[in-house]
Amino acid sequence: MQSPKMPGTILHQLDALLCRHARDNICWHLDHSGIARRVAALDPRLAAFVQAGHPDLGDVPAVGEFLLGDQEFDKLVEAVSGLPSTLVHEISDQPNRPWLSDEAFFHMIPECTGEIRRHLAAAEAERWAEQCNGLLKELTGGRLLLAQGLDKACQLSSLIRKYLVAMGEHTQVPPPLGSFPTPTNPLPSAQSTEDHYDGRTLAAIQRMRKAIRQHERGIYATPSALLKMAGINKQLGRKALRVLKDLGEYRGHGRSKAE
Repeated sequence: MQSPKMPGTILHQLDALLCRHARDNICWHLDHSGIARRVAALDPRLAAFVQAGHPDLGDVPAVGEFLLGDQEFDKLVEAVSGLPSTLVHEISDQPNRPWLSDEAFFHMIPECTGEIRRHLAAAEAERWAEQCNGLLKELTGGRLLLAQGLDKACQLSSLIRKYLVAMGEHTQVPPPLGSFPTPTNPLPSAQSTEDHYDGRTLAAIQRMRKAIRQHERGIYATPSALLKMAGINKQLGRKALRVLKDLGEYRGHGRSKAE
């Protein structure tokens, strides 16, 4: 019998594959000297991460267990922006299709939807599916230049991490929201925002997280509904919700029309 997976395991795997896919899309075009020069001019640690995916570069260090942070995605987009499509597209039969991807690469997305439904709420799974499928359509539509594809990959990665944070899985997300290593930050501090709070507040945060997971509206549930579900002191519960809002795990402050 298989042991149950930790919350966020499938989402994290998709994020790691997406970062590798973004890197490999650049590597497929490193034969062009203009792109190779721009990559080589990046932070040496980020350049090494990118070059490690190219089979013809010899002694480049192997890719470690890294994710690309938002700033690193931005640097990669900048490195390949402003290049004519003929420069970034040398391996396809079709011009103007430098970002290469297909739906088979994203086969894990239905599993991610199920994971969000199990650990957050059905409504959150529906929101994820809608937003994710929109990005997937663009990523696999065959109409993106390399920089545009990287930008969309960054958007999808940010979406994945939003749901990981909502599950409380900060260790699977790069800084500033988490502590997972990136090429230019291989040893991030594991300290989180929660480290600044006492035991009573931390216990309240965990109770509110549980209520958010159980409520049908998830991170968009109203404070009063979550306080009632958690059976917690009003002042302490609202303080916990403010912390979770700062962490990106809650977005439901306000009152519904029925309240």
